[in-house]
Amino acid sequence: STGVVATIALPSGLEYVETISKTGNYNAGLWEMGDLAKQATATLKIKVKGTIAGDQQVVATIKQASGSTLNKQETITVKVHALPTATFAADASEICGDVVGETSNIGITFNGQYPYTLTYDVNGKEKVLTSQTATAYITDALTAKGDYTYTLKSIVDGNQCTGLVMGQQHTLTVDKYPTLGDIDPLDPFCEESLLT
Repeated sequence: STGVVATIALPSGLEYVETISKTGNYNAGLWEMGDLAKQATATLKIKVKGTIAGDQQVVATIKQASGSTLNKQETITVKVHALPTATFAADASEICGDVVGETSNIGITFNGQYPYTLTYDVNGKEKVLTSQTATAYITDALTAKGDYTYTLKSIVDGNQCTGLVMGQQHTLTVDKYPTLGDIDPLDPFCEESLLT
């Protein structure tokens, strides 16, 4: 066939980035393959960016420039997955306890396709949490009283899509149980006396 051309119609959910390899010339949706021998193949590889989640239809219409009977249309479906998300299930919280041996129990809610791999840090130390469900809990051992700031960094889901969750923070304050003060049980204390 001589003068074979194709128009490549990208949907609004795909944005053209660059041409990777081609037979002939490609520019702005018009692919000029030139003359092709019988049973010959032509290849076009382009890089696109998914901008809208869902099934995106790429339509290629192939014709012969000289007006022959060659007129073929092919459709390729590209599945664009939504970026996964991860959010804290609650605001800042406080734990009172003996400190040593206490654990955090911070709920995380995921959207996307399981399994999820969440990267986060606690006071600057990076950690990883994996989950097979849409809700999980960060259960880190707490070793001292004070503030523990949890910062979400990134989330990767089962589609291998990476969502950024930069800046989401949760502060957990750990303190000892409140005490009654310095009461000496051996001090005499009489009925109707005042205790201070």
